[in-house]
Amino acid sequence: MIEISETTTLDDSGINLTQLKQPQISTISQIQPHGVLLVLNEEDLSILQVSCNTQRAFGLEPEAMIGQSLETLLDTYQFEQVQTRLSSGDLDLINPTKIWVRRYGDDYCVYDAVFHRSADGFLVLELEPALAQESIPFLGFYHLAKASIRQLEQTPQLSYFYQIIVREVRNVTGFDRVMLYRFDDDNHGEVVAEDKIDDMESYLGLHFPESDIPKPARKMFM
Repeated sequence: MIEISETTTLDDSGINLTQLKQPQISTISQIQPHGVLLVLNEEDLSILQVSCNTQRAFGLEPEAMIGQSLETLLDTYQFEQVQTRLSSGDLDLINPTKIWVRRYGDDYCVYDAVFHRSADGFLVLELEPALAQESIPFLGFYHLAKASIRQLEQTPQLSYFYQIIVREVRNVTGFDRVMLYRFDDDNHGEVVAEDKIDDMESYLGLHFPESDIPKPARKMFM
């Protein structure tokens, strides 16, 4: 087991040694040796506490990491993406993920990463070396889809459901415009939801005749 790095002075008077042999799981200050743990200030992602094995993992002594920014370990792109996802307050937008951690110079190692919040309000980052080192998009499609599905499950009205669909599809694809088109019984159509860049003309609410979408093309969507 690897201890968490911190310096404390304990007064051992009155300690019940029997209780010390049976510590509460939620307050154990050790981790498995293959992993690394960081405690962060969520406001600025500064490092408040680390496990004692950072020298082996990152080439940095634990004492040297205290007070540093998480950006010390990550490149600027990853750091900014972490900030953006955490700003929503929803950890499902970031968990789980893979991050590239700087080790020695330009050498990086891929870690499986999970963020969670402790009971006393700190952000905890748990890292384990990824078994697969292949290039996996950081904070990519999986997280967007996961958040979108949860929003859809919580949507009480069909109109809101439509709008979430087009918004999230546009987030994933990066298209300038995404529309949801509904066919009537007579094969006429209506744009029932739309998400677009601001300077494009809106098609929301417009109706189109059957002839606008030929039957072979229409069959692909029905």
